[in-house]
Amino acid sequence: MRIGFVMTPWRGFSPRTRAEPLLRAKAAPFGLNFVPVIWVVFSALISAVLYPGPAVAQPEQSRVAWRTLAPDLEVAERSLSPGILSSPIVLVRSALKTHRLGVIRATEFGMRRGEVKTLCRLSKASVCINANFFDELGDPLGVVMSRGILHHRIHSGGRTLTGIIQATRQGVDIIPRQSFTSSAVLDAIQAGPRLVVDGARSPDIRDLTRTGRSAVCLDQKGRLIFLASSAGFRGLTFTELQDLLLDENVACKVALNLDGGGSSQLFVAPPASAHSTTAEAISLNGFDQVPVALALFDDKE
Repeated sequence: MRIGFVMTPWRGFSPRTRAEPLLRAKAAPFGLNFVPVIWVVFSALISAVLYPGPAVAQPEQSRVAWRTLAPDLEVAERSLSPGILSSPIVLVRSALKTHRLGVIRATEFGMRRGEVKTLCRLSKASVCINANFFDELGDPLGVVMSRGILHHRIHSGGRTLTGIIQATRQGVDIIPRQSFTSSAVLDAIQAGPRLVVDGARSPDIRDLTRTGRSAVCLDQKGRLIFLASSAGFRGLTFTELQDLLLDENVACKVALNLDGGGSSQLFVAPPASAHSTTAEAISLNGFDQVPVALALFDDKE
């Protein structure tokens, strides 16, 4: 998702995305702007007809059921609001026993941006998900660190890019941006906001926009989870995303929002293994090419 910034008197820089353009229509008589009004009414009617219940309902049992995809890789797949226009959600989990977290930059392969699927295949990673937000030129916003080299500096302003996921020789962690130092860090990216902290939803996140979402989390057992949802027709709000991250079978201790909208995408290509029960690949595609991806690499590679 491309992101620009608009200076406002009280909030400083607020994000403006291509996926959520401002509607500009000439004012109608009596001071009414009918284009936004019609769109809001139309969206509400369609949602009410196709999705009469909540987008992500809370059934009696957990919504998320994991299955083994390959050694040290598990996957769960869900759908938003069953119906003809439902949108898929894919989660991938690793205990990082035979995998390591890394960062892929499109520029490594002579591209400014690329599809996550393409970046994953070129880098021979097992699992990839989109990462940083980026500007109108396609340059990533905030920290990008790969193989111990800092390629983009920290973004310190605003209320969005508040977290960093980093990998060191001691393990993987999701930290507030003010705690980041590049020393001893192998790979890291910056995004946000942080959705879950200490096993509870972060306060003051009230974005009700429905769109594609991507997130990364560490669960209560220290396992790393990638999550992506398609924008589809309806998408997820932050509240619904937090509900999913706090599902009893996901149980995130800390979670970080990644770029979303058309950028939200995830690709799974499990490495060949005598222990694999399937050779399937899973691809949740987005609309935008991205400059950076988070990846899980087979530690033997």
